[in-house]
Amino acid sequence: MPLFAAAAAQPAMAWAILWVVYRCQPSLLIILRMITPFDG
Repeated sequence: MPLFAAAAAQPAMAWAILWVVYRCQPSLLIILRMITPFDG
C-alpha cells in the first residue's frame, strides 16, 4: 500500500495530507472505504 509506505517514511506529511483531504472532502474517505478492500 503506497499510503502505508508514505506513512512509514514521512508520518507528518502523510497525516497532513490525510487531514487536508478530510477537511476538504470528508465524503472521500467514505468512498475510499467503500471501494477499497480493507481486511483490518
